[in-house]
Amino acid sequence: MENEDKDGRGVDDNRDNGYIVGGYASHGWSASFNLRGDDTCFLFNLTQNLRFNAVKGQPHYQVTDVQDQSSRRIKFGDTDLVIEDDFQSLTSKLKGTHFAFGNQLTQKNKIDSIIPGKKKFSPSDVEVWAFNLKNSM
Repeated sequence: MENEDKDGRGVDDNRDNGYIVGGYASHGWSASFNLRGDDTCFLFNLTQNLRFNAVKGQPHYQVTDVQDQSSRRIKFGDTDLVIEDDFQSLTSKLKGTHFAFGNQLTQKNKIDSIIPGKKKFSPSDVEVWAFNLKNSM
């Protein structure tokens, strides 16, 4: 997807077009500081066909961090995928403590970010989905 200004011209605004990245959260997010999530959480990069599974045995995989109204963020792991500034800024630093690609824990050359080689990026579009699978009968 291209970024365009109001006149339809292309805009170079440091957005990372073409990457489809995200995460699955096993538990709902909370408005207050809360540690949540289990090892069914995962991160993905559909563009490069990468899935980062949860490293089993961690006390949490999702963090809602609200210091004040101007500083809110949601995190997968500590630094694995951090979403800030009302979804305008994303950072990713995979350390292998909460999420890892394949058998990455034993590999020498590890993938360092959800977009390999890029630790900070801005989304051009954001989609949030929620499903309620309760039986309605």
